[in-house]
Order: sequence, then structure tokens, then C-alpha cells
Amino acid sequence: YFRTKKVLTTGQKLKENQVQIWGGQKETVLIAPEEDLYLTLPVRDFKRVEPILVLNNYVQAPVSEGQVVGKAVLKMDEEEIGKVNLVSLENIEAQGLFGRAWSNIKLLVYRFLMDEG
Repeated sequence: YFRTKKVLTTGQKLKENQVQIWGGQKETVLIAPEEDLYLTLPVRDFKRVEPILVLNNYVQAPVSEGQVVGKAVLKMDEEEIGKVNLVSLENIEAQGLFGRAWSNIKLLVYRFLMDEG
């Protein structure tokens, strides 16, 4: 027996519902699915669905409400069975000139350390 079920809802807060923002008035932005995502599966298989959030690296301000910042990928036994874009739920303004410059320096150091590891 198969069933169609809504597994992600537009605007739904996710377990990991924030993305780090570089050079913004805020350090993080709230995210949610861009649209509803439905799956049709055998009833017993829904518990095997694993959501994986794939976020864009190094999102820099300004960020607009509705801007794509990653995607949610649904997998079952390593097979991708659905995906939807993740979007910002708010506008994040960029810092002033000095704040953006300092943020860019921190980002360069962070990227260097992450690439070395």
C-alpha cells in the first residue's frame, strides 16, 4: 500500500533552521523550504526517509527574504528521492564598510583554516 504524504512544508522551521551570514547586521538567517514537498512511498518506508541539509558555503550579506541559501535532500538507503530549495525567511542588511572589511578578513582566515583541515 502506497501513501502520499507532505514531508516538508513551505516556511516550516527545520531542526537546523539557521545559516551563518558573513558581513551582515546579524550573524545568522532563518531558513525554510521554498515549497511543499510530497512523497509517495509504501507506508512502512516513510520512517526510513532521511533529510539532509546542504547549505551554501560562506553566504555573505546582504541577504534578501526568499533568497536560496541551500537545499534539503531527502534520501532513503543512500538514494535521493526528493529535494527542495531552502530560502531565507528574512532580509539581512550588510554591515558598514569597516564591518564588511573585518568580516572579510575573518572569512579569509576561516576558509584558510577549513581548507587546511
